[in-house]
Amino acid sequence: MAPVLRISRIGLARLAALGLFAIISFVFYSSCNRFWTKKKRGYYSMAAATNPGTCNFEGKIMEVIEPERSDSGTAYGQYPCRAKVKLLRVFGCASAVSVPLPEDGIVEMRFAYTLHDTNIFPGMKTHFPGLKKGNIFLATAMQHIATGAGNEFVVYDYEKE
Repeated sequence: MAPVLRISRIGLARLAALGLFAIISFVFYSSCNRFWTKKKRGYYSMAAATNPGTCNFEGKIMEVIEPERSDSGTAYGQYPCRAKVKLLRVFGCASAVSVPLPEDGIVEMRFAYTLHDTNIFPGMKTHFPGLKKGNIFLATAMQHIATGAGNEFVVYDYEKE
């Protein structure tokens, strides 16, 4: 006579709960373990920011603010580094962000490497294609707080649509 495997109702419930836990864990891991993802169904997706003081968002350049010509000897005096950005989607802000980005709001931001193509910086390994009015992009911005001057968000990296 062959041995019969008997599972009690409690054992079967535990086995089902363990299977459900494994499936849910896999779904959360695979959906949150992304940074940039390709455009699907007309919009981009991105994980929430994890580095303190940063926010991840999708934005659109509404206005490029021309630099003041008083500092024309540097790249920041020759090329614009500030823009008004409409926040299309805010994917999330990490800890230490005192004023989160407002979804559907317009925020003036500074771009650390200007809004121009980064070919102007010889020897820079990372390349950014530059942004103009109307461009949509994904970015991570870091909040900088200055005493008496309020705060500003600085974009250090982005991916142009």
